[in-house]
Amino acid sequence: MSLKLPKEERIYKQRDIDNLFSGYKTIVNHPFKVHFKQNSLPHSRILISVPKKLFKKAVDRNLLKRRIRESYRHLKDEFLQDCNVDILFVYISKEIYDFEFIKCKIGEILKKVSR
Repeated sequence: MSLKLPKEERIYKQRDIDNLFSGYKTIVNHPFKVHFKQNSLPHSRILISVPKKLFKKAVDRNLLKRRIRESYRHLKDEFLQDCNVDILFVYISKEIYDFEFIKCKIGEILKKVSR
């Protein structure tokens, strides 16, 4: 079980982001809104967004992104073994939750996405 999150498992090119927004499905599970779409790659990829409108300080946005990324990294092998999807996590809550709560919610989301 690899706990790495290499660059090829991240969505960072504009054309890939645009492709994700054409024909996606959405799940809302507080504190996340998740857009996902099947891809043709041998692995899943993620993109994380924490809006500046909700968290003015970059320290808070980066903290949340680290917690989301770490939660995904721990749970990806458990839920996304046979499923290759592009996933966009958008944090929609105005409060900062602890790591365990975020990990629990990411697990619920990945379970729904993998169906």
